[in-house]
Amino acid sequence: NLDSREQKRQKALHQLLQEEIDFESKLQSGVQSFLRPLKQQYHILSASRHKVIFMNLEEIFSMTQDLCQTLRGRRQDFTSTDAPIPYYIPSFADIYQTRMRPIQHQYEKYLSSFECVGSELSLAFTRTTFANFIQSAMQTTNYQQSIHDFILLPKTHVTKVLNLMITISYLMASSHEDQKHLIPVIEALLTCCADKEVVRQYRKARDVMATLKLRVGFSNQVEKVTIDVPGRKLIDEGEVTLVQRRWKRNKKGWLLLFNDILLICLREGSIYSVIESPFILTKTTVQEIGGAEGKVGVAYSLHVWGCVILKWFMSRSIFSSCYINMSIYSRMFS
Repeated sequence: NLDSREQKRQKALHQLLQEEIDFESKLQSGVQSFLRPLKQQYHILSASRHKVIFMNLEEIFSMTQDLCQTLRGRRQDFTSTDAPIPYYIPSFADIYQTRMRPIQHQYEKYLSSFECVGSELSLAFTRTTFANFIQSAMQTTNYQQSIHDFILLPKTHVTKVLNLMITISYLMASSHEDQKHLIPVIEALLTCCADKEVVRQYRKARDVMATLKLRVGFSNQVEKVTIDVPGRKLIDEGEVTLVQRRWKRNKKGWLLLFNDILLICLREGSIYSVIESPFILTKTTVQEIGGAEGKVGVAYSLHVWGCVILKWFMSRSIFSSCYINMSIYSRMFS
């Protein structure tokens, strides 16, 4: 019995495991087709040039084999044939964390050596013996990728894994056992990621949360929550019209929509004061947000992207008995 959020986490975990398995398979093909055969062919490629071109790819391959074997061991098969996912992975991040130091070392070593590869490989291809060997190896082994693709594998792989881990973190509750292992793993992989935009976006989101922690306060008799918990991300924010019967006039408020909670606030400058207990998105109905009896009504038009599939549209600010009449589309985490 997996709720929709856990199903999404499991699907992302399956993508992560499949990415690691595909990476292992492609590395193995490249090692067997190019790296190891050329290691013995000194007349084609000298030992020094072999080391420059192939860097530490063999060490990365061995490390990936061990990682994949352990990850496969975490899979649990379902007894039911109509399960929404093929197998269940209860936890995984501890596997990465216990191996993170050698993983980080090998990928940083790879990136530091990568700049020299292009010119050395181009020089090697000027030799007919090398070009013929590569062509023959691809035909003999039916290897689908070029030697360039093989050498680039770790660079693209780290970016894919990092993106998937960030997604998984946002799909998990902050109290989930995996969060305490996953956040240090993400931080370590950021140092190994060649895609600077991915790094920038993650750090920007993290900085936003750190800033909000200092600027968000909670009114009396309102349940307080820690803002910058692991796995929480600000999705969107904007001005709202707040309506309640006991008020003589409507108030201007502010919504802070995170991937797991919604905060209704009053805003003064850059300071936010939360006036309603946080709406937990996995447990809240649309009617509770929209202004049921005794609650604050909200008039807002918001398009949400990201991990939370929450979409609502307002029907032209139609008020009824000082309450907003809202038209809601879709469901939370649908």
